[in-house]
Amino acid sequence: MANYGKRLSFFSRSGAPPEAEFSDEQHQALEAVYGVPLSTDARERLKEICDSYVSWRQPELEGETFADAAALFAKVEAAVAGFTPLAFGSLIPMTDAGAQLNNMLERHLSSIPVRVPLSRILDAEEDVPAQSDESGSYQQISLSLDALMRIGIALQATVNLTGKEIRQTVDASDPVGFMPGQSFEVWGRNLHEWAKRFGLPLSLTQNDDSPAPFIRFFFALNKMMPEPYRENIASPEALAKRVKRARQKLRQIRAQGTKVSEA
Repeated sequence: MANYGKRLSFFSRSGAPPEAEFSDEQHQALEAVYGVPLSTDARERLKEICDSYVSWRQPELEGETFADAAALFAKVEAAVAGFTPLAFGSLIPMTDAGAQLNNMLERHLSSIPVRVPLSRILDAEEDVPAQSDESGSYQQISLSLDALMRIGIALQATVNLTGKEIRQTVDASDPVGFMPGQSFEVWGRNLHEWAKRFGLPLSLTQNDDSPAPFIRFFFALNKMMPEPYRENIASPEALAKRVKRARQKLRQIRAQGTKVSEA
C-alpha cells in the first residue's frame, strides 16, 4: 500500500535550529532526580546532546512528506495535460481559420529569441553537451510549432517518469526520510554514552522493578525540552520499557554489523 506519509530525506528550516535551554534551577532539579551532581563538563556535553536531539526532532515533526510532493506533481501533471493539445496540434482545427491562426502563431513564436545555455545544447552526433556548465556561454534560438510538439513530447515523458518514480518511492518498504521516533532513540543512546563517560548511573530499573535514577532523570529531561519537540511519554515506567526495547534493538543492529547513527 502506498505510503505518501513518508517524509522527505531533507529539511529546509528558516532561522537557527531550536535549542535546549537549562536554567540553574533546572540543572539542580535534574541533579536532585538523578541523585548525583553534574560537573561543568557533563552539563556542557548534556546541552550539546539535547541541542542535537531537538534539531533532528524538528524535521521529524515538521518535515514535508511525499504527499506534499504528490500534490504539487498533480498540478504539474494538469498543466502539462493542458499544454499537450496545443503542442500536438489537436487544439486548433484543420480549417481555414485554423490555418490562419497557426500562421500567426508560427510567425510570432519564431520572432521571439530564446536564450539557451550552450551546456544544454547537445552535440548532434554524440548527444553530449557542446560546452560545460562552467563556460557560462549562451546561444539564442528561435522556436517553431514543430519545436513545441517536440517539447510537448519531452514534457509528457517527463511527467510519466516522475509519476512512476513517486509511486515507486512511496510503495517501497524501506524508509525514505526523517522517521518520527528515530531522533528519540538516538537521543537515548547518546545519553547512555554521556552517563557512561562521566561515570553516572545507567541502570533502567531498581531491584523492585521501579524506574532507576537514570530513567527518572531522562523523564525529567524530556519535560524540559522545548514544548513542540517533547516526546509524549506517560510515565517513567513507560520510558523504562521504551529504552529497554531500544537497547535490545541496538544490540540486534550491532550484531548484524550495521552502522548506528550518533549525534
